[in-house]
Amino acid sequence: MRALPLPGHPLLTCSAIRSLEARGLAATPEGTLMARAADAVADACASPLRTLPARTPVLALAGPGNNGGDALLAALRLAERGWSVHAIALPAARPRAADAARARDAWDAGGRPLDGPDALERLLADRPLVVDGCFGIGLARPLPEPVAAIARRVAELGLAVVAVDVPSGLDADRGAVVGGAAATAFRADLTVTMIADKPGLHTGAGAAL
Repeated sequence: MRALPLPGHPLLTCSAIRSLEARGLAATPEGTLMARAADAVADACASPLRTLPARTPVLALAGPGNNGGDALLAALRLAERGWSVHAIALPAARPRAADAARARDAWDAGGRPLDGPDALERLLADRPLVVDGCFGIGLARPLPEPVAAIARRVAELGLAVVAVDVPSGLDADRGAVVGGAAATAFRADLTVTMIADKPGLHTGAGAAL
């Protein structure tokens, strides 16, 4: 799927987006921006879920930052709508960011297991819709293992992927895979980008990812 610029929306660099995000966080109650992001991701997931086989589950891949929190909260929203949801934490440690930590607490409060990468093959067996919340625009190094291995396995199986903000592993400014051609990035069927559109979603490898 090729990314198209949003009409009337400028392409902003990561530094500009971080500045806007900081202003938004300062002007809203705690958790507001993450809740909005989760709502947007859950709404976006509803469309591909309607085209996938009945009872297709959702698998949220939750990285250590706010993208992971977005993915977990989006999965909880989908669970409230009746979808079967699962999540893998990458890594297992509780996130340091306050909003992401609150999202982890909300997931835990629901009584659902938060699996590790060792559960991947079991959870992929049902061919879930994958929510990529591993890493966002702050990634400055190649995807670490086992995240890169998960990206390769998801691509190998041809599973539908909804990315939170940017496909994990993509440089949102340049449209290149972080770490070069030998590195790995997720390929998303749909990307729900936050705050502003990014040039890297429309150039280089980003146009295909």
